[in-house]
Amino acid sequence: MELYGTGKGGVGNNVCVVGTGVTGLLAVKNLVEQGLNVRALEQNEYLGGNWHHSLDAQQVSALPETRVNMSKETNSFTDFPMPDDYPSFPSAQQIGNYLEAYADKFELIKHIELSTAVTSIRRDEEDGVWVVSTKHTKTGDEEEREYDRVVLATGGLNVVNMPEIKGIEKFAGDAIHSRDFKDPTRYAGKNVLVVGLGSTGADTLSFLDKAGANKLYLSSRSRCSLIPRTIRGRPWDHYMTRRRDARIRTLLRLSPNATNYFAGKAIGLVQSYAFPTLRAHPCFSGAVSGPLYRSPFVCDDLPELLDSGRVKVYPGIMGVAGPRTVVFKDGSEITDVDAIIFCCGYYHDLSLVQGEGHPADADYSMDAFEELKSAKYYNQKCQYQRLYHGILSERYPESLAVLGSLTTLRPTFVLYDLATMALASMWSGSYPLPSPRAMKREIDSHYNFVVRALQNGPLAYLGLRIDLRGTYAWLNDAAGTGVIERLEGWGWEAWKFWWKNRTLYKFIMDGPNVPAVYRLFDMGRGRRPWAGAQAAIEKANQRQVEKVEEIQLVEAAPVVAEEVEAANEDKPDETEAADDDVDEEDLVEKAEAE
Repeated sequence: MELYGTGKGGVGNNVCVVGTGVTGLLAVKNLVEQGLNVRALEQNEYLGGNWHHSLDAQQVSALPETRVNMSKETNSFTDFPMPDDYPSFPSAQQIGNYLEAYADKFELIKHIELSTAVTSIRRDEEDGVWVVSTKHTKTGDEEEREYDRVVLATGGLNVVNMPEIKGIEKFAGDAIHSRDFKDPTRYAGKNVLVVGLGSTGADTLSFLDKAGANKLYLSSRSRCSLIPRTIRGRPWDHYMTRRRDARIRTLLRLSPNATNYFAGKAIGLVQSYAFPTLRAHPCFSGAVSGPLYRSPFVCDDLPELLDSGRVKVYPGIMGVAGPRTVVFKDGSEITDVDAIIFCCGYYHDLSLVQGEGHPADADYSMDAFEELKSAKYYNQKCQYQRLYHGILSERYPESLAVLGSLTTLRPTFVLYDLATMALASMWSGSYPLPSPRAMKREIDSHYNFVVRALQNGPLAYLGLRIDLRGTYAWLNDAAGTGVIERLEGWGWEAWKFWWKNRTLYKFIMDGPNVPAVYRLFDMGRGRRPWAGAQAAIEKANQRQVEKVEEIQLVEAAPVVAEEVEAANEDKPDETEAADDDVDEEDLVEKAEAE
């Protein structure tokens, strides 16, 4: 057994990070930054997790053409903006390249072992260490290692959610989960049924259409939560400014359920504005679920696919009645289905942690999870993890963290950059660990919230902290960002920053919510500030100003055209004939002059 920890005599600083996707890379970078010794173990031959396209049917990965739902201006690492030549909504392939560039920039690869799968993690109480069992995926060599601390960063996309369909054994074609959907061209000329209309389901329909599928069918049980990628020429998330975000968090503290309700109403209004021809479509009928129950998503091609009738929509599946026949809950059926693709999501797998310290151990819950199990929409496949603010083990906060469960109304890259900064601050000793009483109180409060929410509808993620009761403030305080004190408070520091930096303050509060703000202030502890933070914030806002001016110019052109047409009505015929040659370039030039 190879020794990596310090054994008895207190918790040492040797940390094992399991996984090198987005959360794993962030954990490595931020832990190393604050002085911990880190070794990351990655089962694949590459880093980047789900953003690295893989043809392996057992590996979850995005197709290279997939585009992210949030813009690069708001969803990037806090001290490493995405390249200027990336579009606002990069592709999965570009995100994969970005993650590799991040690892190169901060020299993370020297802390990473590739082709090393972790098979189990167990607690050795006698020696006060974590025993991590590994297997090399090429040589088959097995090993046991001891570490002082462990970060489980395998993410939330681990175990496929494959619904049980009556008679599925009768089906003659492919019946696969979206994880196995690697090559859309396989379905050219075929009739395909897609089950589930979230982000993955919408993208799958789009890819199948572009690949030449013959007929496309969709089975969906609830209203679509589609939102437009841009609103009046601006990425949709640029409207979610820090000022608006602060107001929403205030409302969430007062009433999470009411805020979720009104958020659903707002999504409905945006849909009516952006997709007026789809107001009567079945996918847009019924009440809009707020983000607590349905995550909003973006897909450029879906509105046209639905509006044109290219995709035929059916309700939930009742069962399979024959080799190519699928029956639905309203009694309708399709008799020519060649393939079924289930886009039904994933469950967070915690099976690597064995024995003591398992976050979902019922023996350490307040009621053995009985209230949770009795909730109307409880799903036994979803485990409730007793994690302080979604990341720290309740039993071993000094040495075990789990990343992937915590979900808030924040971009994923930014949220986990902030979360791993906070984790590094605590494990390096620059910020105190919470007391057992404080952890129990916070975890029990969130547990009760989840139980109540499950009475109204199914939750995709039991770790979703939509109420944000203290989570966001705690993450910032632990990480040492200074964001709450200097931007959102009424203290002297906030007033002083506003007085001395009026333009920068306005950019931060009313412009795109640029991640670099979390590296702007030097608080003398916690995460390291970034000298380029202010420039990154100013650059993102300048781009925004240029885009708005460009939009205004384009919108002005039709107005100028109308003025020209009105003027021509009073001109002699020969002048009218001459003006017939006025082209669009002339109008744009005139608009610029005006």
